[in-house]
Amino acid sequence: MAARKGSMNRHIKTHTGEKPFVCGKCDFRTTRKSNLDVHVRTHTGEKPFACPDCDYRTADKSSMNKHARIHTGQKPYTCGECGHKMTLKSTYTRHMRTHTGEKPFVCMVCGYRAAQQGTMDRHMMTHKGVKGARYLKDTAAPGQTSDSQKSKAGSNSRIKTENGTKDA
Repeated sequence: MAARKGSMNRHIKTHTGEKPFVCGKCDFRTTRKSNLDVHVRTHTGEKPFACPDCDYRTADKSSMNKHARIHTGQKPYTCGECGHKMTLKSTYTRHMRTHTGEKPFVCMVCGYRAAQQGTMDRHMMTHKGVKGARYLKDTAAPGQTSDSQKSKAGSNSRIKTENGTKDA
């Protein structure tokens, strides 16, 4: 029960905005001490996790687990639409936009929409010199993916992993 109570207390902080763990070197704040410990390594340069197969080192275990997939060839994310396999969930999310037509990045100058942040960054160069030129990632913006495009995606809202299928 104690583990559940701790998890609930951490969850409550997401609603209250309370972030009691503070970095002594910058303005970073977080709800978890473990997140602060990893963050502090950005200042110290400490990278305690070393890959046994190459010279890669990292500050957090999660990054090491993702890196290990390079050596194992593990690609746990499979597109339900075309069967393309991917190593990272973020790559899967970006890939799915090719099927759904979702373009969440919106130029606040001209309304141009893009599926990927890099595409929007390149587009923003067309507004170089325009004061206040910026863009948003706004999935609720007008002109977003239509309901018919979303329903076309249907089965794409689930991720196939090597351990089964789960909601995206």
